[in-house]
Amino acid sequence: MRRFNFREIQLQQLQIPTGWNVVCHQFYDVEPDSSIFNIQVKGLLNENIWELFIEDLLQLQNSQYNLILDLGWYPEGDPNGCYKLILIQHQDWEAPLATYQSKKKDEIVNKINLWLSNINPQ
Repeated sequence: MRRFNFREIQLQQLQIPTGWNVVCHQFYDVEPDSSIFNIQVKGLLNENIWELFIEDLLQLQNSQYNLILDLGWYPEGDPNGCYKLILIQHQDWEAPLATYQSKKKDEIVNKINLWLSNINPQ
């Protein structure tokens, strides 16, 4: 069993353009695959790395365009879950402009960076 201290786990780096505000960032640079099953994290409630995979991972807002980019892991803490990324406008959670799902962190990071670069208010 590998052990880490929570402070050793880095937040995922993103390319966030001017005009976007970070509301919530708990999206860690951890790939959710079988390699993390034997990792304990000191500083988490149950020392289970899957505690990092929650519904409220990342939320970015763009006030100029009234947009929200939201990322979560569903079902929360479930190794069989996946990332769900959505882009909404005018708080309309029922009719998102775009959605994307993946189990792979790098695919999600690439999609976030793509969406943000395509909606750069500069």
